[in-house]
Order: sequence, then C-alpha cells, then structure tokens
Amino acid sequence: MRTLQRSVLALGMILLVGSLALGQRFGFGGGGGQAGPNLLSNKSVQEELKLTAEQKEKIGGILKELGEKQRAVFAELKEQGVDFREMFQKGAEKMKPHTAEARKAIAPILQAEQAKRFRQIELQRMGVAAFDEADVQAALKLSDEKKAEIKTLRTDMEKDMQEVFRELKGGDFKEIGTKTAAITKETMDKVRGLLSAEQKASYQQLVGERFEYKPDTGDFKGKFRKKDK
Repeated sequence: MRTLQRSVLALGMILLVGSLALGQRFGFGGGGGQAGPNLLSNKSVQEELKLTAEQKEKIGGILKELGEKQRAVFAELKEQGVDFREMFQKGAEKMKPHTAEARKAIAPILQAEQAKRFRQIELQRMGVAAFDEADVQAALKLSDEKKAEIKTLRTDMEKDMQEVFRELKGGDFKEIGTKTAAITKETMDKVRGLLSAEQKASYQQLVGERFEYKPDTGDFKGKFRKKDK
C-alpha cells in the first residue's frame, strides 16, 4: 500500500510542478496536474468562482465519492502489476466514466457564469491535453492533419516524461519538476507554432483571463497519504 501511495504522490507532484511552471507564463495553461472536477476542491478555484457554502458542501460530497473510486482504480492497477510509467494512462482511462458521472452531478450546482469560468480554468490546467477536447477542436476548426500533429507532439511529450521518471526514479521532486516543466513548455511552444493567428485568438477566448492557480498545502500529499502501517 505504501508503494502505491508513493507512486501516486510522485506522479501528482511531477504533473503539478510541470503544469504550474508553464501555466503561469502563458494563457495556454499547463500540462496536467490537478484537473477536471477535482479542481473544485482547490481553495483558489473556489474563491475565483465565488462558490457558496452550500455549493462547496454539495460538490465536496461528489468529489469524495470520486476520490474513493480513484483510489480503488489505482489499487487495482497496482495489484495487477501495472508498471508505474503506465499507471497514470491506464488509470485515467478507467476513471473516464466516473469522472463523467461526477461532471453530470456537479453541472446543476454551478451557475452559468461559474460553469463558464470553471471551464476556462480547466482548459488552462489541461494544457496540451485540451486540444483533445471536442469543444476546443470545433472552436479552432482543427483539421485532421493538425489534430494528428498535435497528438504526435503530446505522445512524444509523454514518452519524454516517462524517460524522466525512469532516470530519476527515487530522485527529488524539484529536479523531476524542473525537467518535466521544460518538456511541457517545449511541447506547448510547438503546438502554438502549428496554430494560425486566428486559431490562437480563438483559443485565448476559450481559456479566458489567466488564472493564477494556487495549490492547497498538501494538494497531493494530503489526498493520498494514509496511515502507514
């Protein structure tokens, strides 16, 4: 169990550092980190959306159930002997229906303006992954050729990050974060280079005003650490 916790913690910290490093520099956002419905548990996001106490309570209950399902998914993958470098990808795939269910439950809780701003923040946090979203592809009118090129860039980015995991397994988070941040920034720069001026402008409208995400103390450490026995 301790090994699983360390694996999830390490992955979370790596993605968080990488996404923050890029997200604070460009409207295009980061490369991962805490995203999706779980963003609503973050204090800075809650303040930006001006969530009421009632909204926080309702959303909190939904996210608690989602978190339990996430832990169960990773525990199952660990028991199956899935390699750490593949765990996030497979875990994300298994979590898709649970995440969709959470989104559906949260939708009626948010007001229209809150939902719009939340989507902007989410896209900023997603970074390169945002270009896989149907609404983004439609708004930018991405051709199949450009979709394929962006997919290739993202695949290369993931491979480079896996190499960092392999080389620095057991290393400090600061060094890992620095390297993954550089990889993420390089990839986003390449994606930007594929877009026309009109597409860049359209994407900027989708992500809205830059949001300064502030991770809660122990965003990952606090969520995944249990009593070690």
